[in-house]
Amino acid sequence: MRGVILYGPPASGKDTITTALHRLDARYALYPRLKVSAGPTNGYRMADEATLAQLRHNGDVVWEKQRYGARYVVDRPSLTQRLSTGVPVVHPGQRPAVAAVAAAVPGARWCVAYLWCPREVAARRIIARRTGDTDARLG
Repeated sequence: MRGVILYGPPASGKDTITTALHRLDARYALYPRLKVSAGPTNGYRMADEATLAQLRHNGDVVWEKQRYGARYVVDRPSLTQRLSTGVPVVHPGQRPAVAAVAAAVPGARWCVAYLWCPREVAARRIIARRTGDTDARLG
């Protein structure tokens, strides 16, 4: 079992690299985190509070982050399943999440890369996405 962890600030190229990896080899695919909230759904598995509560109860929440008015979650069952069937590309965002994801599934091997770009480049990319939360993402 192997996977890729790409982390870094918003608009640093995580989606672009994930798309390029998938084009080179279809086994590489974005790991869709759980998202609990309204808002954009592309690239996420939408969940409700009850689902998240059950994952917590079972000890299956690997990482959870509140940001942009939503909760984003990496859960062990889906991570294990994706490691078993392909090469998931995880975008955890924060450095502490990298360690949590890498340790979540015994025996899994991870290639970890930190991505970065200048703030002005990130601002242009975020504005082009039209998410409406440029200030929050640049914060």
